[in-house]
Amino acid sequence: CVPCSYDLMRAVCVLLVLFGTVVTRSEIIYDPCELAKIWKYTYHEDVTKYLGGNVSLAVCIAGYRHYNTSWELNHPNGTVFYGVFGLTVSPSIPECTEYSMWVNDGFASDIECLNKTVLIHPNNAYMYDRLCATD
Repeated sequence: CVPCSYDLMRAVCVLLVLFGTVVTRSEIIYDPCELAKIWKYTYHEDVTKYLGGNVSLAVCIAGYRHYNTSWELNHPNGTVFYGVFGLTVSPSIPECTEYSMWVNDGFASDIECLNKTVLIHPNNAYMYDRLCATD
């Protein structure tokens, strides 16, 4: 029946479009220099407040996620890491409970939560300092 197959095909197309609209998110992959400029000029206050102005450290850490704003890693233990800094949801830190803030092209929340959840721990800060050192 020709009308039936046309209606079925049309319904499938509509579902695919709807599914594609719901699933896609704004993926932006930056290059390191572009990120450095954005963080230095657009997010200067946040970088100064939370990272002591260390743009190169932020760029280095983002490099481990390929400078991808929608980077996501599902660890076998169930933890999910998001965004350019690979952040995880931290219910005990009110500013860091919503992962959707880290998978877009805004970086204020990313920088704040990098400081409050990762770099606040001396061992993590030391690890990234060593990984990102020039020597």
